[in-house]
Amino acid sequence: MQNKNIDSIRIHINAKKAEIGAQLKAIRKSKGISMYSINKQYGLSRDRVIAIESGTSAYTIDSLILYSIAIGKEFVIDALITSLSINRCIDYRTID
Repeated sequence: MQNKNIDSIRIHINAKKAEIGAQLKAIRKSKGISMYSINKQYGLSRDRVIAIESGTSAYTIDSLILYSIAIGKEFVIDALITSLSINRCIDYRTID
């Protein structure tokens, strides 16, 4: 039972990472911001940007914050903090 729950959580997390990454990539592209400029101005490597935008590998919260600042959407982090502070978190123990 425990493994099924962990697998469900991982599937949910990966889906959310992909969804968030796709939205962030669309914002970056709509603003005409290149991966190169993010690397030069904020020190995020092309590989790290790809990891964030694809949602296929782990990245640090530091990288996500830098990325959101680089594309002018720091509110992404502010919204997450607000969501956590008002208890809108998903109770992963109930995911089937």
